Order: sequence, then structure tokens, then C-alpha cells
Amino acid sequence: YSTGIFRFTGQGSVSVSNLSFDASAVPIQFDCRDYKSLRLANGIVAEGLASFSVKSCNFENIFGNGVHCAGIKNVLVSRTTFEKVGGHWY
Repeated sequence: YSTGIFRFTGQGSVSVSNLSFDASAVPIQFDCRDYKSLRLANGIVAEGLASFSVKSCNFENIFGNGVHCAGIKNVLVSRTTFEKVGGHWY
């Protein structure tokens, strides 16, 4: 199971800047001890766009991906930090 805070799909171009994502207030992503019930969080999900950029953003305390991109020809991530993003399984 995976969820995205922001989801962008289509054929256009999207730019995200100057945002902070802190998922520490979403305990369900950390409380799971059963792999089949695991819930991953994604700060941003972007799929099928012509181009996508993330600039000057901060992602923290996310058990999953800060940014998940799929099927995008041009992706740029700059001046962006990822702290305690990804996680581990028990």
C-alpha cells in the first residue's frame, strides 16, 4: 500500500518549489509490524509528465519515498534535502 501527499499525472510539465514535507505526524507509517500491511508514504508522486522539477524543498520523516517519479523524460531535483526518508524493515 502506498499513498502520495501530492500526485501529478498527465503529459504537461510540473514544477514544485519551496515546500516542506514532514510526515512525523502520520504514525501509521511507523506503527506497522506486519509486512503485508506495510504502508509507504510518498511526499510527491509524479507519473507520465513531459518534465518535472523539485527545487528548494525539504522532505523528512517519511517511511517510503520523498519523491516518486515514473515515466518522465526530464526530471530535475535541486537544492532539496531528504532527512530520515526511506526507512527499513524490522
